[in-house]
Amino acid sequence: MPQLLRGSQAILLLLFLSLSLGSSAFANRPLSETTPDEIERLHELRKEIARHDDLYFRQAAPEISDFEYDQLKAELLRLEEELASENIEENPTPIGDDRTGFFPTHRHGEAMLSLDKAMSPDDLVAFHKRTSARLGTEEIRYWIEPKYDGLAISLTYENGRLIRATTRGNGIEGDDVTENVRAISGIPKNLRPNDDLPDLIEIRGEIFLSFEQFAQLNAEREAADEPLFANPRNLAAGSLKMQDPERVAARGLELVAFGWGEIRPSERRPTSLKKFHEKLEAWGLPVIENPLAATGFSEMEASVKMIENSRKNQPFPIDGAVVKLDLTADHDSVGSTRTSPNWAIAVKFPPERAPTRLREITLQVGRTGRITPVAELDPVAIDGSTVSRASLHNAAEISRLDLRIGDLVYIGKAGDVIPIVVGIDRSARPEETEIYHFPEKCPICETKLAKAADGASHHCPNFNCRAQVERRIEHFASVLRIRGLGPATVAKLTEHLRLQSPADLYFIDQEQLISVPGFAERSAENLLLAIEASRRSQWSDLILALGIPGVGAQSAQNLAAAFPDISLLKTATKDDFQRPLDDGGGGLGKTAAKNVVSFLKRPATVKLLDYLEDSITTAVSENISQPFSDEVVVVTGSLSRWTRPEIQKLLAEKGARVVNDVSGNTTLLICGKNPGSKLVRARELQIEIIDEKELIARLDEFPK
Repeated sequence: MPQLLRGSQAILLLLFLSLSLGSSAFANRPLSETTPDEIERLHELRKEIARHDDLYFRQAAPEISDFEYDQLKAELLRLEEELASENIEENPTPIGDDRTGFFPTHRHGEAMLSLDKAMSPDDLVAFHKRTSARLGTEEIRYWIEPKYDGLAISLTYENGRLIRATTRGNGIEGDDVTENVRAISGIPKNLRPNDDLPDLIEIRGEIFLSFEQFAQLNAEREAADEPLFANPRNLAAGSLKMQDPERVAARGLELVAFGWGEIRPSERRPTSLKKFHEKLEAWGLPVIENPLAATGFSEMEASVKMIENSRKNQPFPIDGAVVKLDLTADHDSVGSTRTSPNWAIAVKFPPERAPTRLREITLQVGRTGRITPVAELDPVAIDGSTVSRASLHNAAEISRLDLRIGDLVYIGKAGDVIPIVVGIDRSARPEETEIYHFPEKCPICETKLAKAADGASHHCPNFNCRAQVERRIEHFASVLRIRGLGPATVAKLTEHLRLQSPADLYFIDQEQLISVPGFAERSAENLLLAIEASRRSQWSDLILALGIPGVGAQSAQNLAAAFPDISLLKTATKDDFQRPLDDGGGGLGKTAAKNVVSFLKRPATVKLLDYLEDSITTAVSENISQPFSDEVVVVTGSLSRWTRPEIQKLLAEKGARVVNDVSGNTTLLICGKNPGSKLVRARELQIEIIDEKELIARLDEFPK
């Protein structure tokens, strides 16, 4: 979030400043007049906010929404303003800080200030009135931007070359994440030279993840039967703080630049935000598209409303608007406090959420045995769709929420996509509700559940659990597009024909199928034809269809390239799977490689691979005359004819190696509508770029 300090440093420093100046603004009542309840609540708020700061900044795993956090901060500020100053001195307010201790730290050339927040229309009016009084005019020139929901970053360029990238930290110094930022393709390592380029400049911006990339990464997780990421902001923050730059590069992070810190020489300071926006574009940095300029309060207010109304149409997460004075001279006139500028304010948009009743908590068993609790709800409309179920992630989430059957809960959408429980109205809790105890046994096979090391999640250790078998067959059928093998049919076949593995599909005959309720001669024949057709599948699809834990679509493509036939995959070692892609390996991490080897040794997997090796013809050798043979392709933006998974699959079938990020190895960028920073990076590297029209033309040149 742009220049936003989540901790209470602003409050603490303002109090310190007021005391040092002899002000009584924060000491409205003497200590003797405060009540024990007020002091206790003050201490509770400080502890609670400190805990949420740690979760938000250090762990990238907040437990509450920004809106709820802001309400806690507002309550704390009100109490601290009302209570005696002695309380403040004895119990200093906790300070937010994103430094993790895993990176070297670096001091900012100019402090990264926070932004004051407008939580209501009245707050925005008050901001305008304060500013008008200071400048002596109502006709203020404003600059209004969407408030990206990501991680604040400061990029230092010296003579146009990126020399350092630092997180906000505590505002004075932050984590030095230079190597990770260098791995993000859309961030230029060298600015385009021109006469306006300062000798040194700190570019301030936000690292974020688009909804499209978030959905793609979660699709990978779902295909690999791994827990889904909660939301784009947490994923962006957690990704930037990973220890491996290669893994950072694979996450598809993006930058938006909008501000500055230290500039040398100081005479190169821009005269306005509008002119600075133009400079950023000229230097080759990704910028906010279509920021709004306004004069006076009415135009400014309308611009904020325009951003709020367009929020759902944005391809990236925003949680508000940032209102700034456009002219740098006005910045200087109104000044700043020690923690926030007087020339800007963040207008926070309330999150969309809807109340409904929790009727039941059910457990889903994934194909790897992972147990996912699901909230069964009274249907409720939110964000254009009707929601009746919401993921609860794991047992720890239920415990944290103190969720009980019958509760009135609030439903939101993580990443504007995934329904989740975001809160509970405990005042509406029925008296008869009881604490929910997570089951100790699998709901399907009744095997005792195993807990993860962190105690948060559970899994069923029985590989032959009927639910796991069904999920593995469903996954296999879905990837290989075996028509007629939906969940209901798979459940019937598993029950009546005692299927234990996807390999068993290839040993079913028509007589057996007709014996299953719901099958007649024609439907049995159609299903057998669909199963037969799956023998001629793309090799990467077959790898993905195996359902190897931790292996999604991209990893399956990498493994198919590294081990181009079944015998090579079966005999590969953990070291082979860990070896880098450019060295002929699978490019997997240590844990993923271990999981792959373990999975390939399971009897059911061995049986399937042996059968596939003997009887299935893959499309490995068919890429020789394909339109994208030997191409390393990246897709950016949206296409009208295909969804992202569809076009990636089609390109792979046509010989391409499809990757997520633009690098020196990329040979082709396919550019749809609303492309992101990948287009900028591709131009910098002089990579061939084609649009959807050219893509269709190339595909049409080759027989289907």
